[in-house]
Amino acid sequence: MSKHFPNSKVCATDLDDAREICQMNIDLNGCDNCSFEELDWEVEEQNGVKWDVIIVTDCTYNPLYYDALLHVLQRESSSHTVVLIAHKFREPLSESEFFTKCMANFTLQRQRWYSDSSTLIHMGLYRCQK
Repeated sequence: MSKHFPNSKVCATDLDDAREICQMNIDLNGCDNCSFEELDWEVEEQNGVKWDVIIVTDCTYNPLYYDALLHVLQRESSSHTVVLIAHKFREPLSESEFFTKCMANFTLQRQRWYSDSSTLIHMGLYRCQK
């Protein structure tokens, strides 16, 4: 994304365990406008930043963290923020619970589904209902 939008500020987040691999990917791809920051969904942080775009990839497979992820998405969003959630369904029944909860505070704007013989992938574009 940072290469397609060179005048933007891109921040990749994950747990600190992923810092080294994330930074290596940033460096290998020559993404000068991209940085890494640790983000633990269960730690309450308030930096006051409201993002224009939030991209969430492959983060909906563990029901134990649904509420924490949704809380972070709400905290980091404003009414103009676009949230793109892309994921591969591993356990469709339990993962559907995330999207039911998501609809309480986010409005689905558009979605795409992709599948082959063994994989079902969903991409949804959401806006926070603030």
